[in-house]
Amino acid sequence: NHVRPHEALGGKVPADVYEPSKKRSMARHRYVYPSNWIVRRVYGATGRISVHGNVYPIGRALVGYHVALEPLTALQWRIWFGDVDLGPLELSPSKPELDQACQHFLDSRSKSKPKKARKRQAKKKEDEDNNDKNV
Repeated sequence: NHVRPHEALGGKVPADVYEPSKKRSMARHRYVYPSNWIVRRVYGATGRISVHGNVYPIGRALVGYHVALEPLTALQWRIWFGDVDLGPLELSPSKPELDQACQHFLDSRSKSKPKKARKRQAKKKEDEDNNDKNV
């Protein structure tokens, strides 16, 4: 490339006319997301992310890259790769959230159970009284 001239180059050697490409670098660029978004690196052979201990598939093409989750509601998020919207994701509740919801449910049942039991007893007594009158 520095020795033999080429006719197509007007008698110049290729090194004389070479210019480096102005294309973008293939190096990975770390996109800056808003501070209230969750940023996760896509890992594994199948391309997954982990959020609050749960694993979600993202895609093999993004393995090694970072994606961000934009909050929409408590469990609804939108996935972003740079400025590309990858779509919505519904997160599973975390273990502490599930534990809290279960405890709330159990507490509400235990408070209402005595009232129901009293109503059942009153109904049973009323039915017994009606049976006694009919006999």
